[in-house]
Amino acid sequence: MSATLPTLDDSPVPPAARLFELLWAGLSNVLGSATTATLLRRSIKALEASASSPFEGLQIKRVGLEYAYELPPAWHQHSPEPIEAFRTLVGELQGVLTGLTGEVVLRALDRIGGFAEAGIHFVQGAR
Repeated sequence: MSATLPTLDDSPVPPAARLFELLWAGLSNVLGSATTATLLRRSIKALEASASSPFEGLQIKRVGLEYAYELPPAWHQHSPEPIEAFRTLVGELQGVLTGLTGEVVLRALDRIGGFAEAGIHFVQGAR
């Protein structure tokens, strides 16, 4: 990977905002920001079809030639609900990425520090 990825701070489980930041950076390094935005939008849209959406306030938008995101305020707090929402997003994204790239991108994401500490593994059996 070409760019330096953010690393995990000292807390045992980072807030969902930090995990999303790691996910965005990891995907963008491998796939580019346009593809990252498209895949995350697609995954979020699929999940928003469910009854109550924990993704309200999560926005991905184009800013000039790049893409940026805005997260719900609750995702910046250390609380279980946003972490569970992030795990749900990861589950949806896993299916999309597996269909497009097999396990190549998922393995790259598993190598990023921070996800394992939150109990998130992109490849089944990765520990």
